[in-house]
Amino acid sequence: MPIKILKFGGTSVGSHLAMEQAYRIVQQNTNGNKLIVVLSACSGVTDTLLKISEMCLDSNRTETNQLVEELENRHIQLIVDLFRDGYKTAQCIKTVNFIFESLKKLIEGVRILGEITPKIVAEILSYGEILSTNIFYQYLLQKELSCYLLDAREVIYTDNVYLNAKPDLAKISLNGTKITNIFKNYKIIITQGFIGNWSKETTTLGRGGSDLSSALFGYSIDAHEVQIWTDVDGILTADPKIIPNVQVVRKMIFEEVGELSFFGAKVLHPETIKPAIAKNIPVRILNTFNSKFEGTLILPPDRAKELTGVFHSLIFVGTSVLVSKRLDTDSKDAHFYFNLLQKNFPNLIFFAGNSNNFYAIIKGSILSNFLHELLQTEKIETRTVEIIAIVGNQVLRAQEEEQNKIYEILTSFSDYLALPFPLIVSDYSLLLVAKPTLGMDLLKESHSILFS
Repeated sequence: MPIKILKFGGTSVGSHLAMEQAYRIVQQNTNGNKLIVVLSACSGVTDTLLKISEMCLDSNRTETNQLVEELENRHIQLIVDLFRDGYKTAQCIKTVNFIFESLKKLIEGVRILGEITPKIVAEILSYGEILSTNIFYQYLLQKELSCYLLDAREVIYTDNVYLNAKPDLAKISLNGTKITNIFKNYKIIITQGFIGNWSKETTTLGRGGSDLSSALFGYSIDAHEVQIWTDVDGILTADPKIIPNVQVVRKMIFEEVGELSFFGAKVLHPETIKPAIAKNIPVRILNTFNSKFEGTLILPPDRAKELTGVFHSLIFVGTSVLVSKRLDTDSKDAHFYFNLLQKNFPNLIFFAGNSNNFYAIIKGSILSNFLHELLQTEKIETRTVEIIAIVGNQVLRAQEEEQNKIYEILTSFSDYLALPFPLIVSDYSLLLVAKPTLGMDLLKESHSILFS
């Protein structure tokens, strides 16, 4: 029977209405599948827990205690709004009260010891996911869905970097047998994202950790698909705040997600889905609140032939510095300048050179006096520009129809361009270099041509 991983983010479990919708999605996926349901903490809860951890040692306990009380009341209200059965409501509130008593004792222990360590912070942060999964588990039981509540720390083994732990893939793979045994009696497993275990101590996987958790569970059990349920329809052709008529990218490959993230797009971070891609498990981005929409399917590279078209998304990278220099017989070679720029400019996002010249892009508009003087000493030219990244698959091998679209952009809007040609970053992206203040206009026109 196929195994699916369904991960629900904070907004997808952040209210009783969201949890009800998550339940419906789980129910719809039970037919013919076994499910591992991975939950984040309710939206905003991890930030509150982090604030509590930072305030534990304050001499004034009132504000810390108030934050804990507000958090407890929020979860109790969630239960009251979610459950319809008075007895089940009381039972779930009893569970949540017990969890909060444990949290309060942990905080008090920090006060007594007079110190807080990353290990303790990780323990405090884990309560968000423990709370959301306990509530959702009991809600599914009330709805007569037989399921098993699994502590993620029994499967997700990590190193001991408590607040940004690295998964131990070998141990996690071995722990897949625990899941196999549970599936002998249950079709649905509820578990936590974000948290892991090192030598029976709680660790956390860092920001975006719940997405990583879903991929790790998929890795451990060789799942058929990982679904990440969030509050957007999928990966878009551009930022909808800039372009109102954006489209959802139906399919893209893992490398394209990496390019989007590299250029600053707020999409799924590629590191979080690497374990799934390593086992050729497709990852689908879906909208909890528009569940009938098929979203974006992220495929392993060997399934690239399933993609439609070459160009899939545009990003306004922003104001940058275009660096260039003509090389002559007296000049140092391009390799020297690449090393020079790479060493001194962490925001270097592009470099290409040959025996005649080189071009480079440094993201951001302000150079320190030292770096400005360095470029002047080497007689390197600089210009302020705006950068648009076009992300796709095998951009260098685009068919004539797709190449003509790029040519149309370059010729029809040549007045917008600081360079009359695109800069090829990789097989998966190219850059358009616009004059200052004209980048947004070029982005809109380019989107119209590429995705009309």
